[in-house]
Amino acid sequence: MKVRYEEKEIDTINTRSFKMNGCNVRLFFTVEPNTTLNGMVLDNLIQVIERKRRTADDVQIQESHLRHA
Repeated sequence: MKVRYEEKEIDTINTRSFKMNGCNVRLFFTVEPNTTLNGMVLDNLIQVIERKRRTADDVQIQESHLRHA
């Protein structure tokens, strides 16, 4: 089953469902590739990875200072 939404064709068969913070979440995808959205998702993913890396580095530095104190 395919549905039109905001001039984009939505694929209602190929979805992803999961729970997040106690909420049921279902992702729908467009049938046609959407390069703008792909870019936004990849940029956000890179930001999250960088933030997690910085957090991990900060934790290691703090642990190192505690060991040498």
